[in-house]
Amino acid sequence: IKESPYWLVQKDRKEEALRSLQWYRGDDYDVTEEFDEIVTKKQESEKNGGIMDKVHIVISLPFARALLITGLPFFFLQFTGIPALVMFMANIFQDTGLSLDPTLAPVIVGAVRVVFSIFSSLALKSGNRKYIFCGSLFVLCLCTLSMSVLSVYRSSFDNWFVGILPLIIILIVFMAHAFGINSIIHLISAEVYPTPVRSFGYGITVFLGSSGNAIQSFLYPYILSWIGTGGCFLY
Repeated sequence: IKESPYWLVQKDRKEEALRSLQWYRGDDYDVTEEFDEIVTKKQESEKNGGIMDKVHIVISLPFARALLITGLPFFFLQFTGIPALVMFMANIFQDTGLSLDPTLAPVIVGAVRVVFSIFSSLALKSGNRKYIFCGSLFVLCLCTLSMSVLSVYRSSFDNWFVGILPLIIILIVFMAHAFGINSIIHLISAEVYPTPVRSFGYGITVFLGSSGNAIQSFLYPYILSWIGTGGCFLY
């Protein structure tokens, strides 16, 4: 794998950057316009000043606003359960009384996530991000509430539909997450930060998301022992 053309341009190794970009795009691809754009962005970043100017941007109100818009939602998105649902999926299916093999269900969920991630990239090209995000979030809330109720009252029902209902609900959860929530947060995170510190800001957003993931993964077994599966879905 060759060095990134963006990194090479930042190091003033333009000839190597051009060869690297051509290698990544293929011999039949005209990279002239794209390469000129990379060089122009590098020149514009140099006009924005040195490290102290970037520090002033990081501690500015525009940067803080972008962090509130993307960083905190990503933290709470990861903290409130999707990663735990992935890690402990077989156990959750078993606790909610899934009639299918609990170890087979995650395979089905994984395949659905891949498919809906592809659909999401197509829909976001022309769709309204706000409506897609809010709609997906509403569906996610309904599904977690349904799983909470189902886990509490599952023993009161004994038919085939209720037996596969946990799988259906979890599939819808991951459809909503992959289609409208996760994709849009990543897109917005790459767009709203001030240009000179955009990569740094995106890194902070990812760090906050990873922190939320780590904290809830650590706390989940304790919360499960305190309030049970139904309480976890409400939480």
